[in-house]
Amino acid sequence: MDLTSINNKNITSMFIKNDDTDLWKGLAVEGGGTKTTAVVFQGLELLGFGSSGSSNFVEVGKRAENAIERAVRQALRMAQLDLSDIDRASFALAGIGDSPRFTEIGERMVKGIFRNAIVVNDGVAACKLAHIDMDGGTLWRAPGTWPTSRRVGR
Repeated sequence: MDLTSINNKNITSMFIKNDDTDLWKGLAVEGGGTKTTAVVFQGLELLGFGSSGSSNFVEVGKRAENAIERAVRQALRMAQLDLSDIDRASFALAGIGDSPRFTEIGERMVKGIFRNAIVVNDGVAACKLAHIDMDGGTLWRAPGTWPTSRRVGR
């Protein structure tokens, strides 16, 4: 993808629900070992933001679900919306993909909050966002050092 060809109209068109003016409302949650962040948005407009503690369920267990719910509630409150107003949701969480069991636990936890949510590993989400449709990698140091790479089409 040629990044110079992206403009607000192209990006906004990804969020159209039914016609040129009906943009869907989304919830995006990123959670790791340090903190959890939730945002509510419509098109390119940020409607609400929430933050809480660790939601790495591998490390903090049941407290992870509480942290996710707290961040989501804050973001919804700021947006003056209810969860039922949200059309789509995605969760990028530490622990997803680390093992089949961890993935099952994390997906079950998320689906209890938003049934049709997309659930991915936080490192995978960071790598995909950093490199859009190109090969690339990410490396960061949080509680641990985590490399992530991807090849287009994989």
